[in-house]
Amino acid sequence: MTEMVQAEQLLTPMSGPKRRKPARRLPSLAPADRKHEDAPETGLARFGIRLSQGAIQDEPTDFRERAESYDMVARLTVYTLNATVLVLAFPVGFGLLIFNILGGENLRTTAHTLALTGLGTALGAAGVMADLLGLI
Repeated sequence: MTEMVQAEQLLTPMSGPKRRKPARRLPSLAPADRKHEDAPETGLARFGIRLSQGAIQDEPTDFRERAESYDMVARLTVYTLNATVLVLAFPVGFGLLIFNILGGENLRTTAHTLALTGLGTALGAAGVMADLLGLI
């Protein structure tokens, strides 16, 4: 056994242990092309949609400033989504209906409420909700 260790020592160079290069955690990507970022005629910006952290801060709080207050199709969309929330969870939908009637129609709040109510309904139907509530 010692003869094998000696033979290996003779075959390996005496320069010491090899140092490996540290692995890169992130791939090398090209920089983002930002020349179209501010152009209003490209992408989602032409529809008035901004995907940024400050987008919710730019939401008007006065219902007269929102587009849903003046467009009949947008108002019907808000109340159709509200009816869907009423079917999924009546107490949540009723509270949202009162909110929309008193505070002016708000498509963003209605869509968020529908998404969260649908998520809760799906988790409850899958039997996962009890496990999640047990973590609290």
